[in-house]
This record gives sequence, C-alpha cells and structure tokens, in this order.
Amino acid sequence: MKNIILLVAVTFFALSCGNSETPEVEETAQTDHSYPQFEEVLSHLRMQVNTGCDGCVYAITKDPAGYSLEIKSIPELEVIDQFTIWDVQSGEFQSLEGVKEYAIDLLTYTPPGGTAADALKVAFEYDLSGLGKMMSKATSYDFFMYYGYDNWPIDVLEALEHKEHKTEVELEMLARSCDMISGDYIHPGQFGESPLKGKYEETIYKKVSPEQVDGMIEYAEKSLDYYQQLIALNPNYNTLAIGNVQLKYANSCLHYYYSLRSILEPEKAQTFLEKAEYPTPYLTFAKSLLDDCAPNSFLFTNGDNDSYPLWYAQLVLGYRTDVIVLNQSLMSSPAYFKLFQDLYQVETNLPIQEIQANKSMYLVVDQENDEPASIEELTATLLDQIKSGEEDVMKFDRVSAAVSFNYQGANLVYHHKGQLYSLGDLAVLDFMNSNPDRPAYFSSDFVLKRAGLLDHTSKKTMCVALTPSVNLEEYTDTVIERTLSEVATITASDMRLLGRLGNWKLIIWTKLIDHLDDQEDPRGVEIAQLIDANLKDEEILAIGDWDILNYLLRIKAYLAPEDRNLHADAINDYALEVLDELESMERMVDKYEAIIGVHSYCATMNAGLIYEASPTEKEGFDKVQKKLYQTIDELLASPEIDNFIWTKKKIEAIIAPY
Repeated sequence: MKNIILLVAVTFFALSCGNSETPEVEETAQTDHSYPQFEEVLSHLRMQVNTGCDGCVYAITKDPAGYSLEIKSIPELEVIDQFTIWDVQSGEFQSLEGVKEYAIDLLTYTPPGGTAADALKVAFEYDLSGLGKMMSKATSYDFFMYYGYDNWPIDVLEALEHKEHKTEVELEMLARSCDMISGDYIHPGQFGESPLKGKYEETIYKKVSPEQVDGMIEYAEKSLDYYQQLIALNPNYNTLAIGNVQLKYANSCLHYYYSLRSILEPEKAQTFLEKAEYPTPYLTFAKSLLDDCAPNSFLFTNGDNDSYPLWYAQLVLGYRTDVIVLNQSLMSSPAYFKLFQDLYQVETNLPIQEIQANKSMYLVVDQENDEPASIEELTATLLDQIKSGEEDVMKFDRVSAAVSFNYQGANLVYHHKGQLYSLGDLAVLDFMNSNPDRPAYFSSDFVLKRAGLLDHTSKKTMCVALTPSVNLEEYTDTVIERTLSEVATITASDMRLLGRLGNWKLIIWTKLIDHLDDQEDPRGVEIAQLIDANLKDEEILAIGDWDILNYLLRIKAYLAPEDRNLHADAINDYALEVLDELESMERMVDKYEAIIGVHSYCATMNAGLIYEASPTEKEGFDKVQKKLYQTIDELLASPEIDNFIWTKKKIEAIIAPY
C-alpha cells in the first residue's frame, strides 16, 4: 500500500504546482506522427499489468524510441528498470512478461482497512497498478511528441526548434517545453519531471544564483516568443487546457511575474508584468469575479484562468485591490505559499519558517475517521512531521477526514474527500481561521460541495460566498439583476475568445435559469431570451464548440416551444454533419470524442423535448438519433475497437439506456 499513496502524492504535487485547471480540456489538434494514442497504449498495458509494484511505482514515458514502462524505486523515485510497451522502429506493441518480477503478490496482499481478498477483486477495487489514474494525463501524452520523463522538454526542443516552417501545434509544444525548462531553473521538479535534474536545488522564497535567474528568464522569453509566433499565425488558436492563445500568452506573463517574485526578484518580475495584455472580455470576466466579493475579503481560486486575469486587473489596473486573491493549487508549493503570505501580510498559524526548509507538505487522510479535528491539531501534526525530518510520505501519521475551523464567529466542519491534505488545503482553512474578519469567496462551488459546506454558501454572479450560518436563499435580487446586465452584453465573438471561460458563464447562467424556472420567476425566461437573442446560432455553430452548443440548447429549452423551433433545423443539420465526418476519421479515440459530443447534443435535445415538440423538431431529432446509433454500431463492430478497453466500455455505457 505504501507505494500507492506515495504515487498519489507525487502525482498530486506535479499537478498542483503547474498550470492548475479543471479535469476537462479543450480539443486541440494532434501532432502528426505515427505513435499510437495513449488510450491504446494504456489498454495494452492494463491487459498485461493488473497489479501494483512491490516497493516501487510505475511510470510511462513517450520518447524517441517509443512508449516505455519505467519501474521507479521508493522513495527516491530513481529508475531501476525499464520495459518497452510500443517500439517506434517496428511499430508494434511488445510483451511485458518481465514486469511480473516486480508485481505485488495478490494472494498475500491485504487492502487498507480489510483482509486478504480475491486477487482480481482487490486489483480492480484498489487499482493497485496506479495505471487507472494515468488516463487523466492522456491529453498531454497525445499532444506532445515526447512526454513523461525528465528530459522530454529538451528532446522536443532539439527535434523542432530548427525546423523552418513550424505548425501551430509545434509552436505550442516549443512554447510549453521552454516554459518547463524555465521553471526548472528556479523550482526544479515543480511539474513532476525535471529537465535540469540534479543541477539545482529547490529554494523556497529565497534568492537564487544569477545563473539560475538568467536561465529562467532566457527560456521564459523563448516561450513567450513562440506564443507570439502562434498568435501571428492564428489568433483564434485554442491551446492545451487553457483556451485561446492570447489568454495563454497573458497568463504566462503573469506566471513569470510571480515566479520571479518567488525568488525575490521584483524588478525583473516587473518586465514580464509589462508584457501582459488581456483582451477586454477577459478583463470584464475578471472584474465580474472581483465585484462579487465584499470589501477586504478572500477570493480562493483554483486554476490559471480564474487567477491570472484577476491579478492583472489588480496589479495593472488597480481594480479591487482590497480583495486577496489566493490560488489554492499554487499554495501547495511552499515557495508560493510564503510569497502570498508575504505579499498580502495575512495572519497564519502554519509553521512558516519550518515550511521554508521542507518540501514534503502532506498529511495522509484517514477516511475511516470522521471525528472533527481542529485546524490547530492538524498544524501541530504537520509541524511534528517536519521536525522528524521524514521524507517518506508513508511514515506520516494519518489525520481525521473532518476538520473544524472558526469562520466569522461560527464553528464550521470541513470534510476532506481525498487521500491527502496538501499545503494548499491547509492554507485555505488556516487563512480563514486566522483572519476571522475577512469573508471568504470561492471561484467555484466545487471545493465547498466536496467539503460538505454547500448549505453554507450564497451564490453570486460568478462565484460563491461562504456563510457562517446555513443559507437557504440561493440567489438574491442583486445577483439576478447583475446577471441580466451581463447577459445583455454577451456576443458570439466574446464566446469564441473566452472559450472555456465562456462555457463557465453559460453553465452558471443555466443554473440560475434552472432555479428561477423552479420558482416560476419570469426573469429566468428573460435571461434565456437575452442569451438566445445575443448568441446567434449561425455564429455559435461556426465556433464548433460542443459545450457552448449544449448549454445554449439547454437555455433554449426554457423558452416557449415555438421559439425553440426557430433554430432546430440548423442545429440538427450541424449534428448530422459531424456524424458524417466521423466516417473519414482514422483514429478511434477521435471518433469516440466526437460521438460523446453528439450524444451530449441528443441528451440535451431530450431535455428540450419535455415540452411538446413540433413535428419538424421531432423529425430532425429522430434523424440525429438514428444516425448516432448507426455510427455507434459500426464502431463497436470494428476490429480496432478491441484495442481500446475504456473506449468500448464508455460507448457501451452511453447506449445502455437505449
């Protein structure tokens, strides 16, 4: 079991200190090479490796030789053996018989909190191999020509930087590779892998050598230059995970600003802040989030897009500087935790000096123990662990899954659903507990929902407020009127530029319409009508974003049937065009992704058909349904599908209700 939790810790740290974002990602063009898709690689691997590594962990690499499975030691995470999964020379998958030497003996293995059980059941329920979690990285493996090992950014640079005519995807790969190398000069291994492994030591909120500063800046500027080339080539290009390339460029400028602040180089940091420039829709979005917050409050964010535009609005425009914007993911890094604490001068009871000298900032959660512990008790446990000098996560004491903390004079209980408390988790709780005069807001209700605090929230236009007492009023008149004002100005071009942020707006507006519809409040219909009037269907269809289309269809469902029928033909035709294009796709996973989109469309149309549908609308819907299931049947009958275990199961799950 110890290798499982350490693997989780390593994976979590890699994600939390990099570009934090929601688990879903934008569709981005694939690189043009002969490597198989990651899902196919993982399927092949899982068919041969279905158990954990005894005293070690598995890692997957995609390098010039092909795909490989690495066996890494615990806790050093040094590579002790390597096996080829797929060979680039032969273009064939390989046998992994030798991996059995490192496999856990399932017959004697005891799962956590239980007794020895049937081997296959244990392997399935606890995912001993840890490979199931790797699917979350599929987009990165498929996007980058090389990925998943220390030297991959350097290998990408060597392969592409001297190419005369670079594609859009190649420019993004180069930009991201340079970004990885830049960060590694000052915070080695912050993304998991380490291109400069062993050359520099991690320093936490301290100055570093001039050589490191110069190296960081050199590659940061290279990264920004590649993004500028990409903007010149296609200003509407959507980058991996973040969205529009102009947003990614501006976010990167802010990222380098804070990176240099984290090594006490404020003057050099300022030059990157001056390079940043956000288009108006992003600043409108940032101001909307800040305007949701009461004076002198906390706003806890999670990713790049709900953090960097807000910091820009504050630092450059001087807008709502009274609000303390704290990124929970970045605070999981001791360097950024100390930076934020120093910049904002907020009170904290976390052991700052000890944190500065330590890198293992995790507490292991005992999900069997739900007896609330105080934040002070968690802090004391963390301090004991730091003083013990133990680097092996598995030697840490387990702590309760429930934590009580003081907020605005009330005692609230936070229920942690994960396996580990990160430094970011503890910082959010401690900052609220130690600064009771500051109200707290969250850019998403996801964190509070998981923590069991959803009944202590008050919904705002774009974020949620934590309330000391149970709050049963979901939306105030002020929120509804502000939403109406925002909806009246939205355009399809804004949606194209905003990308995922635009989807976020539609999700929030749809939830509000849901609520108003339940309350029989006519303002729900008014908001739906405004959205329908401002987001022209032909422009939305041209964007080709299924998420935007789906939420637009949801919104149309609130309108009178005769209004919804106006655009039914155009939407049905668009869905049929996508299904026709599936026939020309070569990659099975690409087909699967498109099918998911079409299925989402059909599910949305089903929701819309709660109302009495006109014969025209029903006929168009039936056409799409028929074409959808015909396409799925053809895919399931294809021999290639056997190599895609997850894909097949997902498709079968989709059609099961029908």
